Order: sequence, then structure tokens, then C-alpha cells
Amino acid sequence: MIERAREATRAREKAIFQQQAQKSAEFRSMGILGRMAASPLSANAIAQARAQWGITGE
Repeated sequence: MIERAREATRAREKAIFQQQAQKSAEFRSMGILGRMAASPLSANAIAQARAQWGITGE
């Protein structure tokens, strides 16, 4: 019974690892614009950058 639980845990962890590896490979294969589109900035990060650089939008 314990061995079956361990095998199930290993299978679940292996599936998660494979999904993460696939996502990572897809991200690495994108160009810079694709990466930027896949990781958009939050409104808070944009506001901080504008304040830091003195951008008023006018």
C-alpha cells in the first residue's frame, strides 16, 4: 500500500516536471516580443516605472 502511494506520488511529480519543462522550452523558443507578450507588466509596475523615470504621459 505504501509502495503504491509512493509510485502515485512519483508519477504525479514526473507529470508536473514534464509540464514545467515543456512550458520552459516553449518560452525559450519564443522571440523577444513573444516573451514580452507572455509576461505582461502589471499596472503597479508600470506606474512605478513612470514615477521613477518622470514620465507624465503629457
